[in-house]
Amino acid sequence: MLDQRLQTLFEEMYRIDRAADVSAFRISEEQSLPLLRPGAREALLVRQDGEHTDLALFLSEELMASAKTFVEGSAEALDAFCAVAEGVSHFVYFTFCGAQMERPVSQFALEL
Repeated sequence: MLDQRLQTLFEEMYRIDRAADVSAFRISEEQSLPLLRPGAREALLVRQDGEHTDLALFLSEELMASAKTFVEGSAEALDAFCAVAEGVSHFVYFTFCGAQMERPVSQFALEL
């Protein structure tokens, strides 16, 4: 899947080991309904409770389908591809810094 291919690309680019498989943390639109605003396309969801952290990545099915058309040559789907890449990159950064390096991760750092 595209999310897994992007994860591998980011990990190779930054020369980091995989902390977690992005596909295991993807949630469906149905699961995301109580957590996100209507119409959300992409979100990394993080909840901390003391030392325990819950993590999920939401990438809408519509967004994924559109991003896939970009990979297949449709320039109109660049926005969708970039949104998927952003979500996966946030996941990779969070799992690498938070899980492997045990460093705090801020919203600001994710956006950089």
